[in-house]
Amino acid sequence: QHGVQSDANDDTQWTTHITVADNTLRQNLYTGVYVVRARHWVVQNNVIEDNNFTNATGGAGIIIGVAKQIRVEGNRITDTRTGGSRTQAQGIRVNAVTAVRETEDITLRNNVVTNHPSDGIQVTNASGGTIERVLIQQNLSTDNGDWGIAVKDVVDGDIKKVVAIGNFTARNVSGNIRMDPSDGIPSGGIP
Repeated sequence: QHGVQSDANDDTQWTTHITVADNTLRQNLYTGVYVVRARHWVVQNNVIEDNNFTNATGGAGIIIGVAKQIRVEGNRITDTRTGGSRTQAQGIRVNAVTAVRETEDITLRNNVVTNHPSDGIQVTNASGGTIERVLIQQNLSTDNGDWGIAVKDVVDGDIKKVVAIGNFTARNVSGNIRMDPSDGIPSGGIP
């Protein structure tokens, strides 16, 4: 279902100290790399493309959630298809759903993220889930159907200490970088 998957039985168990490197993860049913209930992972130098082959809700190149101390770097994440054929919703999605301090200490660096129907890189939470300390640095995010980089704080104040620095974004439909107001940046994003 996923190219590489980590998903323990509940939120008190984690897979730890895993490296996923130098792989091609293509046309998996849902996600290229599923980093959930994980600690101390490195995902680097992979080619991840055309995943979410079934067009299920939520499929992406890389999904990170209920995770701490995760480093994603040097990956090429794209959907090579065109128009409505694109189903790998986001390149990288960092999320939290229900727990306080659920997802934290995440580094996204030097990734190339292109041609997704939604955001290239997305950091988002839902009811009660919190995310802290995310570094988004020196990524290239272009030609996506929504934002190049989007921090979407669904519950105000529950995404904290996100830094986006030195990234290149262009030709994204909704805009290049969006940081929600509760994170201290106007809703119009950063030009």
